Amino acid sequence: MDRVATDVLEVARHAPASALVTDVGSTKGNILAALSGQLGSTQARFIGSHPLAGSEKRGAANSRGDLFNDKLVIVTPEPETDPEATAFIELFWARLGARTLRMTPTAHDEALAITSHVPHAVASAMAGITPEGWLMLTAGGFRDTTRIAGGDAELWAAVFEANRSAVLNGIDRFQERFAALKQHLMSNDHAGLVQWLAEGKRVRDALGS
Repeated sequence: MDRVATDVLEVARHAPASALVTDVGSTKGNILAALSGQLGSTQARFIGSHPLAGSEKRGAANSRGDLFNDKLVIVTPEPETDPEATAFIELFWARLGARTLRMTPTAHDEALAITSHVPHAVASAMAGITPEGWLMLTAGGFRDTTRIAGGDAELWAAVFEANRSAVLNGIDRFQERFAALKQHLMSNDHAGLVQWLAEGKRVRDALGS
C-alpha cells in the first residue's frame, strides 16, 4: 500500500498516450492523495481497482488461472473520471471473469476496514493470545478464525497505516461490541447473551456458505 502511488507514477511515465492505469490495492484514499497533481505531466489516467479475491498466500507459486472467476472487483472512479475510461477498466475485469461494483474511494475504504482490515486484526489478535503449547487442542473453529493471520506482516502493517482512520473507527466498533458481550456475562444476562449471538448469526447467515 505504501508504494502503489510510486509504481503508478513510474508506469505512467513510460505508458503510451491516453493509457489507463489501475491497481489491486485494498485502500484507495491514500493512493489518490499521493497521486494528487502528480499525473499532470503525463496523459495516463489512474482508476483504482480492488479485486476481492486471493488468499493469505502470496507469490507466483500460489497463482491461479481462475483467481478472478465470479469474484467482485470494486472500481473507484473519481467525479472527474471519464465514464468511458471507467467502463473500459470494468470491461478489463469482466474479461478476466470478474464482476464489478463502483464505489467512491472514501466509501470503499470505510467498508473494507470492516469487511477486511479489522477481521485481519481480530484473527491476528486471536492467534497472538494462544500459547503454542495449546495448538494441539485447536480444531476447525480456531483454524477458520485465524487463517488470515498467516498473511505477510509487512504488507498488513502497510494496509492498516494506509487506512488508519477507518481502521481505528472499526476497532472502536469491535471493542464496543465485545464490551457488550462482557457485560452480558458479568451480569448473568442469558437473554442478552442469546440476542448478542443471534445478531451475529443473522448477519453471517445472510452471507451464505
